[in-house]
Amino acid sequence: MALKDILVLADGSVQDASRLDLAADLAQRHEAHLTAAALLEPGPARLSEITITPMIGGPVLAELMVRYRHEAAQAAKKLEQQASEAARRSGVPFTWQVIDGNGPAGLASIARTADLAVLGQPNPDPVGPQAGWDVVEEVLISSGRPVLILPYAGKFTARFAHVLIGWNGSREGARAVAGAMPLLCGAERVTILGVVAASEVEPDYLPAGVDLAQHLGRHGIQAEVARSVAGSLASADAILDFAADCSADLLVVGAYGQSRLREAVVGGVSRSLLRHQTLPLLMAH
Repeated sequence: MALKDILVLADGSVQDASRLDLAADLAQRHEAHLTAAALLEPGPARLSEITITPMIGGPVLAELMVRYRHEAAQAAKKLEQQASEAARRSGVPFTWQVIDGNGPAGLASIARTADLAVLGQPNPDPVGPQAGWDVVEEVLISSGRPVLILPYAGKFTARFAHVLIGWNGSREGARAVAGAMPLLCGAERVTILGVVAASEVEPDYLPAGVDLAQHLGRHGIQAEVARSVAGSLASADAILDFAADCSADLLVVGAYGQSRLREAVVGGVSRSLLRHQTLPLLMAH
């Protein structure tokens, strides 16, 4: 399936310009329609300024919310101009959409009718604002579509020459690969990486990903299979280290093979990759 309908979120972050440019370039490369969207609601940073005290009752709170909503609407107009300009430079058909209410769930609903949703990694600094993770996780879990998440820091292009697939044979991994097929077809190099624990390594061990390589070969995609032994590293660290060593441009992995609650409590590969990503991630659940 080709990419013909791409959705990108403009969220007012410092990465908006580069994210919009990449999404527009991706739409140009695939002759796709680009939809840019913004959430029309006060940002969490603004809401956190409100301290509920006896001095701030219902009327005052309502007045603050009206003011913050007006600020959000003004910010959305600026984002529309920015998105429209990015689409104009790339020469792609463009639609602007404001999601008024329903927040992340509303964005996930729109993403269900797109071939790909492009989001940005929220600020991963543990002492900085943590807004935005609910948006990324909601779209990943609820949209049923592949999601491309761009790192908070750095500038990236839509030319994904070397695609790395983190493969464990899961349903989520299969959906991520299916969603990435248009990008895999255009890549110069594709590597399938299976991460195993040191205790699983045996002389006759067959690397995970051989079957996937055969499947991709039938689509005309020649993929090499590699294995990384996690050892003392967590799986996410091993994957990101391998991606850096082989100069991958894009990492394709399944998202949330276990529940979000369990990942939040005990950690997980998906959450670690999202928090520490150094390259664009294409994920699906």
